Amino acid sequence: MLPYLRIASVLEEASSEDRSHKVKLAVGLLQETPAEDLPKAVRLLTGALWPPWEGLDMRAGPEVVLSALREISSVELPEALGRAGVGEAAEAALRRRSQRPISSEPLDILTVYEGLRHFARQKGEGSERRKVAILKGLFLEATPREARYISRMAVGGLSMGIGPRTVLSALSQALKLKEEIVLKAYRLVPDLGLAAQVLIKGERISFEPPRPVRPMIITQREERPEGLYLIRHRGLRVQAHLVGSRLHIYSQRMRDLTPAMGFLSKSLEKLGCDLALEGELLCIQEEKLLDRAEVVRYVNRRHLSRRSSILPALDAQDILYLDGRSLLGMPYQERLDLLTSVLGEAREVPSPGAFTTYYRYLTCRKEIEEYYWHSLISGLGGLIYRDPKAPYSPGAVSKVDHYLAPLHGRFLRR
Repeated sequence: MLPYLRIASVLEEASSEDRSHKVKLAVGLLQETPAEDLPKAVRLLTGALWPPWEGLDMRAGPEVVLSALREISSVELPEALGRAGVGEAAEAALRRRSQRPISSEPLDILTVYEGLRHFARQKGEGSERRKVAILKGLFLEATPREARYISRMAVGGLSMGIGPRTVLSALSQALKLKEEIVLKAYRLVPDLGLAAQVLIKGERISFEPPRPVRPMIITQREERPEGLYLIRHRGLRVQAHLVGSRLHIYSQRMRDLTPAMGFLSKSLEKLGCDLALEGELLCIQEEKLLDRAEVVRYVNRRHLSRRSSILPALDAQDILYLDGRSLLGMPYQERLDLLTSVLGEAREVPSPGAFTTYYRYLTCRKEIEEYYWHSLISGLGGLIYRDPKAPYSPGAVSKVDHYLAPLHGRFLRR
């Protein structure tokens, strides 16, 4: 088992180095890490300890760390401390620890990882007391340097510049794999720990709902080519995965939004097939589309009255998976035809539930421009151009699909 001190040492040295040296440090660490520990080592290096869709959150402030430190150290600690200073406070406190470690064995990465995971799961009455006890147990076994990084992760403040790009390069070198293979794994398995696990086992890299894929990146451009044009609403871009009559909805950052989507779940669960959709999450109140801020408020709400007239809708713009088959490599027109066969004909006016996005095939530049300005005047977000022949490229910038940007100077003249 890899000692956690090895991780802490790399984090400390990486904090003052450029990217190329950070990659070298990470490669050295990963090469000496046993295969079964590699996913946890990767997560502890980046501070992203679990997939974002798991919904685990540290939810701890610096005061929890300070409470744990006061129980084991004689150092005078401040009453309040910002997140940025907890690491230094922990290191100073452990240099004058009043209690000694129970074991003579060094702290290993499994103990730290499982301890922090247990820490994040604490909720409800008495959770702060339990979190203090968990941290105290880790601090009792830690060295001062280890305590610095454990405390930073506990408050979600680990930011040492060892990000996904650096770790992906390191994984490529450590596992002797081409970078495009490692990058493909991360785009289809969008968690560094899970991607590392797939790569170590040599498993086939595939899209397997309900695990999301990284969204394709669509940028804004001025081009107005002939092709398919979709209305862009002012909602949230999401993926909706229906597997075995259970719905999972993910934000662009792969946060699980499902608990807030009861009405939408009922709408999609009736379809009776396994699928993954991408589109815009909208909110409708008394036949009126709410703006993006209201959609965010709806998703983040703690309580919603049963009498609330707000209903969610999914403007489904793409289908990525259907009944055991990945559709990512299929041309967009064919995916759109499949989407229509599943959800029915497109709706020009959004309504609660899931529906096929409204689209038009436009060939004339004047017609495209008029449709674009009509969408803006109507209070919508403009148009999205989709190339009928283009595949879906998870996590990559689309070379053809784009949001329409105003032509230079046009907006002012109007």
